[in-house]
Amino acid sequence: MELNRSCISHDRLYQQARVKALTPANIRKGYAATGIWPLSGLSAIPSAFINAPALTESEMEEAREAAWESDALAASLDELEGQQRSKKAKAVLIQASRCLKEAKAANVLFKDLEERRRAFAAAMKSKPRAFRVAQNGQACLYTAAESIAILQAAETQKQEDEAKKRRKAEEKVERKRAKEAEEALAKQRRAAQALVRQQRKAAEALEKEKRQQERLAKKRQREAEVAEKLALKKAKIDRLLAKSHTLPLGAKSSSSATCLPLQPTQLTHHES
Repeated sequence: MELNRSCISHDRLYQQARVKALTPANIRKGYAATGIWPLSGLSAIPSAFINAPALTESEMEEAREAAWESDALAASLDELEGQQRSKKAKAVLIQASRCLKEAKAANVLFKDLEERRRAFAAAMKSKPRAFRVAQNGQACLYTAAESIAILQAAETQKQEDEAKKRRKAEEKVERKRAKEAEEALAKQRRAAQALVRQQRKAAEALEKEKRQQERLAKKRQREAEVAEKLALKKAKIDRLLAKSHTLPLGAKSSSSATCLPLQPTQLTHHES
């Protein structure tokens, strides 16, 4: 009986805890903290593995030298070459392994040459010696310090000459750019002038056409006035002729011996 009561109390406590704990916000936070959703592989990795301390320059140099002196990469390539099936893949891996070995040999030779150069420079600085140099057709005797100074002066002169060449090249580029900009401006000016000329020609053509239309209108007006005058004259002539046809018979016979019919030219003179 007590066991059943304890089970019931445990179930009730579990239900209460479940209701309070299993909320949508807690579920989303749990998925996000483990990197399940949103998907993130860094969430499950401890920060100590991610934020590793950065190597110093000396440690980087030692690691680089160890990598150059190690044959592990070439051996890994050789081992991987035996696992390939295609001839092309095997040839690529063999070539890569050979290049690594050649690079290692070149690095060893370079280190040896660098050490010899440093030793020679130290010996030259510590023990000055005389050198006989032929210059301008004459033999001159220089010490090591003088020789180094001459070499440094020659290197400085060479650098100055290169700087002059670069400046000349830059000036040439600037002049070319300025010339191109000037040509572009001249081209724009010519285009603007051509546009102005075209506009002027168009305006002149419109003005000419307008004058022609005005002259044509005046001509038509004069023709209309002349036609109107002629019509008036004709109407007047017709009225005079009509009057001459309507005279009495006695008057017409008495004047027929001495008077002739009026002509249009005489009527016009009479009008004037």
